[in-house]
Amino acid sequence: MGRVVGMTDESQLLADVDERIAQRKQADALFVPGDIPGLLRRCSPVRVHGPPRRPGYGDAPATGGWHYPAVVLWCGDERAEVHSSVHGWACGRFDRTRLELDLSTPTGRAHAAWWLLKLKHPPAPDGAARWVVGGYETHWSLHEGEAGHWRDCSWPVSLDWLADLEEQAAGDLGFGPFLEDGSRWVDAEALRRVVLHEAGRL
Repeated sequence: MGRVVGMTDESQLLADVDERIAQRKQADALFVPGDIPGLLRRCSPVRVHGPPRRPGYGDAPATGGWHYPAVVLWCGDERAEVHSSVHGWACGRFDRTRLELDLSTPTGRAHAAWWLLKLKHPPAPDGAARWVVGGYETHWSLHEGEAGHWRDCSWPVSLDWLADLEEQAAGDLGFGPFLEDGSRWVDAEALRRVVLHEAGRL
């Protein structure tokens, strides 16, 4: 005879489902345009807009509400080749206007941070920066390992286009909302806005 699920168990299950739905909605908004010059690189996690492309059949039109995850294999100035297993489709070359960098993943956020560092300090090596909240949660900045933050690479919460995030930024780092990888949503959202601002898209 099967176990009868108690009301407490059912309530917890519903709460867990609600939390997963909320996480997915937050993650769905954490994208930046893939046509920002220099943003995408090999292994960037992206979302592709438009129907899947089958190898040998040319570029599919970017119509309808299609979008699915993929990874960049190669990226040029205007087009990128990506890989995805969605819909039984493997590789395709797309106009970069059809791609968006996914900041809900650690890799996407790392690539965005590296892009910001290259923008501010062109000689800086790849992989030298990480995105952190600091100064008693008064600003976000790019840090170089244990060497502290890069000069001119901090964005205070007091900026008009970040101010609505101040309350969440100042909250205990142990409280969410969180993304699926355990990172705080507010830090990823701040990174999204900074990238758009620095790219002249905000």
